[in-house]
Amino acid sequence: MPTDLQSRFPAVVSTMKSFVATDMRTALRMVREALGDDAVILSNRRVAAGIELVAASEMPPEAPPSAAMARQPRAAAERRYDDSGEVPTSVNARDDSAFGNPGRQENRNGGWWQMQQELRSMRDLMEQQYSSFSWQQYRAQRPAHAAMWRRLQRLGLAPELVRQLLDESAIGDAADANATWQHLMACLTARIPLVTEDLVAAGGVFAFVGPTGSGKTTTIAKLAARHVLEHGNSEVALITTDSYRIGAHEQLRTLSRILNIPCKIVGAQLDLATALYELRQCRLVLIDTAGFNMRAPELQQQLATLSALGDRVRCLQVLAVNSQQQVLRNAHRVYRPTNLAGCIFTKLDEAASLGEALSLLVETGVPLAYVADGQAIPGDIAGAQAKTLVAKTIALAKQVDCDEDQLAQAFAIPRASAASA
Repeated sequence: MPTDLQSRFPAVVSTMKSFVATDMRTALRMVREALGDDAVILSNRRVAAGIELVAASEMPPEAPPSAAMARQPRAAAERRYDDSGEVPTSVNARDDSAFGNPGRQENRNGGWWQMQQELRSMRDLMEQQYSSFSWQQYRAQRPAHAAMWRRLQRLGLAPELVRQLLDESAIGDAADANATWQHLMACLTARIPLVTEDLVAAGGVFAFVGPTGSGKTTTIAKLAARHVLEHGNSEVALITTDSYRIGAHEQLRTLSRILNIPCKIVGAQLDLATALYELRQCRLVLIDTAGFNMRAPELQQQLATLSALGDRVRCLQVLAVNSQQQVLRNAHRVYRPTNLAGCIFTKLDEAASLGEALSLLVETGVPLAYVADGQAIPGDIAGAQAKTLVAKTIALAKQVDCDEDQLAQAFAIPRASAASA
């Protein structure tokens, strides 16, 4: 270890540890268990026992001076002049230590942060090289698996789901590619959770939750209009809780006038429980909720109100599948009351890929009730069918291509997850 590194960054050197394991996966797991997920890999090399990694934990900047030290500059300044007005010899205006060494402290922190950025860059480069190496090794050792991995990745499926499908299928190197692909698609179809009945047709109280722009109001309009056409308008009603935005409820009120059905607005003068009681004679009640910002406190209040109603209300989460993967996952996580009965996918006609949405369903187990693929009312909505979704996912994938770097990075994700488990 260089002596200048020891003298400049003793805290870093003291956290360095060596880990020896039979393979890289085991060594990474040992690093995470000992130093945490933010550990920095400093070096790796092959040894007789397998792989040796040298790692260090990412340390925070040095702690600020203690309370006593923080008070020292002020006390020193107060002692500069005694009753005679002379500067005491015990205090030197150029003595940085009397003032907590601010300049030297700043230099140490600056040096530490510079080194930390260099270590992060080194770690990113090593992880990229390791991912590429793992993918190339996988292609060489299991070419049939690698070919199917590429095709599944083009669908937009999560890497964890891709690995599970391949493990379940037990693909042999001599297996027929078309037969293998058909088997993989059958496995994917079987994994998609669905609501097996037409929920709204059976009647009840349903609240539609989701972010602004996900299609809640349009979906309600489609389902309400369809119900009126099939059963008449005597037993269906609408409720909106969106009294926060100016004119937010006008679309639903216009729909109620067209369909000649009641519509109630929940606000300061009417709470949701009272509105439901006044509409107790209706066979079907559809509730349009406000699409608050994910961090808005009003959102948690709204979800708590719906959850408190328990079995009286079944919530349907509305998700726009043309959203980015992280946006889709965050929406599912945040807009989720405890009485969630299923979800609805909207804007299928605008989606570039459906694999991300299917992966979310498989991962969470929340069943899909309806899919909407346009703005037509009461059309462009249907009960969810797994085979239809998978077929559309395959069709969209024909326009997608994955380069080797993307495949390598995706291939490394489940390995890293397994190593940290």
